Amino acid sequence: VLLAAWQYDRAKAFADDLLSGTALYHGPITPDLHATIRLHLAPHRRLDVQELAVPGAAPHLAERLAAYRALALGAPGSATDPIAQSLHQVAAAEQAQAAGRYADARELYAAARKVEPGLGSLPPTLLEVGELYCRAESDELPAALERVRELMTAGSSWAAPQLAVLHARLEYASGNLQEAEAAAHAGLRWMDQLQDRSLAPAADQVLALVA
Repeated sequence: VLLAAWQYDRAKAFADDLLSGTALYHGPITPDLHATIRLHLAPHRRLDVQELAVPGAAPHLAERLAAYRALALGAPGSATDPIAQSLHQVAAAEQAQAAGRYADARELYAAARKVEPGLGSLPPTLLEVGELYCRAESDELPAALERVRELMTAGSSWAAPQLAVLHARLEYASGNLQEAEAAAHAGLRWMDQLQDRSLAPAADQVLALVA
């Protein structure tokens, strides 16, 4: 419920209480339960690397946690579980994107989006944000901007700040300064609502460029 209400820090604190033996829960904390709780939190990037390992968890849960470790460390690997495979593809996409290999990164993001969502998977809209950024950097700016506008009207609170910042960047790159400014301000408002200002510098950069 806390995650659905965007209260990510409170959800993390509650999970930590639960796993440390809170009076709210007297049952056994099995490895699978421990791993499941961690995988509910992992897509929100609120866990340290050492929290992404649970000895004794079922193989598919262990693979998904290991994939999140790979994502955090920027060290993609391989797995048999489909969701873990998609996370490794995202890690490889981020690595390729950082190296300026936007076409490769675009294909990796697209492949990761094809996996059926489940416990621990990243939301498809968030993956498409990465894919669209790489499309824009691969001489597909008009098509990427059109798709971002579609996603903004569809609404996705999960990835709203990321979408808004990408929207602002693409509008600016297209020479649409007024639209870029409005999108950057929208992103800042979403960040305030979600209590996560990690993307504020990116939005501020667009506003500075517009100014």
